[in-house]
Amino acid sequence: MDRFIARRLKRNARLGTCLATVFLLLAAGAHAAIPPHYAVTPIEGSSFQLPRGINDAGDVAGNDADGPFVWSRELGMTYLPVRPDGGGVARDINDLGQVVGTSWDSQGYEACMWDEQGQLTLLAGMEDVQADAIGINNASQVAGNASQVAGNTWYNEPFFWSAQTGPTYLGSFGGNYGYARAINDAGQVVGWSMTQQGSDHAFLWTHGALVDLGTFGRESWAGDINNWGWIAGGVETAPGQYHACVWTSDGRILDLSLPGDSSSWAGEINDSNEVVGSFRTPTGVSKPFIWTEAAGRVDLGDLVDPEIAVQFESYSYRALDINAAGQIIVNLEEPWSAPQLMVNSDNQLQGMPPAYLLTPLVAGDASEDGVVDIIDLTALAANWGNSPVGWRQGDFDGNGVIDVQDLAAVAANWTFAPAGGPIPEPTAMALLLCGGAALLRRRSAQVVRRESWSNIL
Repeated sequence: MDRFIARRLKRNARLGTCLATVFLLLAAGAHAAIPPHYAVTPIEGSSFQLPRGINDAGDVAGNDADGPFVWSRELGMTYLPVRPDGGGVARDINDLGQVVGTSWDSQGYEACMWDEQGQLTLLAGMEDVQADAIGINNASQVAGNASQVAGNTWYNEPFFWSAQTGPTYLGSFGGNYGYARAINDAGQVVGWSMTQQGSDHAFLWTHGALVDLGTFGRESWAGDINNWGWIAGGVETAPGQYHACVWTSDGRILDLSLPGDSSSWAGEINDSNEVVGSFRTPTGVSKPFIWTEAAGRVDLGDLVDPEIAVQFESYSYRALDINAAGQIIVNLEEPWSAPQLMVNSDNQLQGMPPAYLLTPLVAGDASEDGVVDIIDLTALAANWGNSPVGWRQGDFDGNGVIDVQDLAAVAANWTFAPAGGPIPEPTAMALLLCGGAALLRRRSAQVVRRESWSNIL
């Protein structure tokens, strides 16, 4: 009997070692580039949602037909208060939950902030100025724009604001129009300013100095700046030729346009230097994209499920913001342009939602529940070798067939944590199998030694 047990234990040990080795190899192989894939959540409210900003918690600030809002997947839509007989626009939200934008009534419009509890206040020192708050950082500093008249000349002046200093106007390149578009946590502001010759130049305002970022040719515009000093925006290289671009912190200017674009624009960038924006095709359709220096520019329609991809292909969508987790807000450029969009008597949008939250998924998560587990392995096994297939069937590398590369993704990201829990290190499952194999081998060796001693005695 002991010999039989020993043989079984040896065989189990070899099997465990084999499985552990396979999973180690698969997990290592899964580090090959697999395109990201996104779960898509509609941002549902009343008609014509326009999300404008997202914080790192995934809270989205914006507007719809019922007014300014904050939306999250967990709580849905929360509308922000406005002044009596007035309205408002929510434009950005920071990680503290503070929202900035514009509040108006019959007397005009003013830059405002909604605090963490949703209470509305006007920016101190700007109560008598027609102004709009555009961006807010995690130090509660604000960038925006104020309209003023001097003599017979109208000026639009970008400003920096903090509770300690009040408004600081940033100056201009000689023209009467400037526009602040974003602010980072260091208090650096980017946007564009008109020159004396009447052309727009992208600017960086830093340490009190207004810096001209230059152009590829004619004009330039800066849309966002991250905490590393990378700036996303666009340039006009020749009349009517608009190219998305990035100014890097080491002085490079990267052109993000591709052959076949009729135009492109890079509006936002996160601290991983992931850039989102949109490009327009020769047929006039605007399509959202994500760009990284490693992977280049990728059409977001190629990274979502087919039913969403069809919408991105048929109607003009644009990517409006991206947070540190890589979540992206996307909206229909002109909601009224889609014929299947209908508004019912309760002002509720029917048919295709005009705005979405895109959340990146870990490779191997076929069920899109935030965890790679037996459910995902079952989906992969059920569709092994089938073609054509998609992400939900287990095709994580996007090659149209389920194969060993997809199994490698499951092995690399396997977790025993509950749904929504943290994903462990990529080789966690393989290490567990190795540990099991080692224990089997040790137990086998003990049985063999016991048998040997019994023979000697």
